[in-house]
Amino acid sequence: MQGVSVNRISTPCWKRHRPSKRSLKQKCPDGRKRLSDEVQLANDAKQWVEAIQEYANITELDAATLNRLIKEIVVHERIDEDKIRHISIEIHFNLKPIPEVEQVTA
Repeated sequence: MQGVSVNRISTPCWKRHRPSKRSLKQKCPDGRKRLSDEVQLANDAKQWVEAIQEYANITELDAATLNRLIKEIVVHERIDEDKIRHISIEIHFNLKPIPEVEQVTA
């Protein structure tokens, strides 16, 4: 085998391609941040489930319940060049981690 280093042949592939300590140390803070973010999301979701359970079986949507669940409803309307009316609705919820804006297009 001409032109090939003997060391390269005898060194297992996993040893030649493993990451260096420096590259792992550089990635460590990013990994910790991502893990922290995921834990926070899981905690937020748990708190949201606990908060929303109170409203799971409501039979009547009164003003107090509506005000507790929904911060604001914004309705947008536009009429295009073909005279077709487009309406979109933004619902801004009070309880998190529901996404801030849910768009429903009619």
